Amino acid sequence: MDLEELVARVDKARPGLIGLKVPPRVAATILRLAFQAIREELGRVDEGVVPVAGLGTFRVRSMVEMDEGERVTRKVVAFRYRQDDRLPG
Repeated sequence: MDLEELVARVDKARPGLIGLKVPPRVAATILRLAFQAIREELGRVDEGVVPVAGLGTFRVRSMVEMDEGERVTRKVVAFRYRQDDRLPG
């Protein structure tokens, strides 16, 4: 799913919100910036839980693997979506 599809789904879920109040290009920019902020926050965390209200929880952990005979530490991020179907706001 790309940002245009996501904006279209938001528009379908909340008719009139996008287009009348927020132009689609601005909505896509807002989503891009929101995802960038989440990515930056996940980059700051070595291990632990990063909750995002209304979306779900990201669990960050480090994993040590062997790569060509060397120990390499990789960051693994798992996402668990919010179970509540209510839309925030």
